[in-house]
Amino acid sequence: MLKSCKYCGKIHDEKVICEQKQQVLEKQKDRKYHHTETYKAYHNSTYWNKLSKHIRERDLYMCQICGKQAEEVHHIEKIEEEPNKAYDETNLISLCHLCHTRAEKGFIEKSELLNLVEQSIKK
Repeated sequence: MLKSCKYCGKIHDEKVICEQKQQVLEKQKDRKYHHTETYKAYHNSTYWNKLSKHIRERDLYMCQICGKQAEEVHHIEKIEEEPNKAYDETNLISLCHLCHTRAEKGFIEKSELLNLVEQSIKK
């Protein structure tokens, strides 16, 4: 049945998932990920607190995307998708809150983040 889409405003079959709806669904998926027990346990660990501080020091407390102050450390490969990379320094990058959000939603390519980490390690 054709309907006006509340996500994109166009008229299409109600079963069609438009690009805007897909983005909303991915955001909801990301929010669920951040509330899992694995995620909570990992981010509350003493080791993570020390490692995240080390990564921010490595990156000079600067967001590696925009250059602002880095408040967060991002896992390029998510913990639940690649648990063996959870503590891998080559999988971690310092980002400001805005860039971290953009990276989590896939608006910043993983390849770009990995290249920035590689450059940061070489310094």
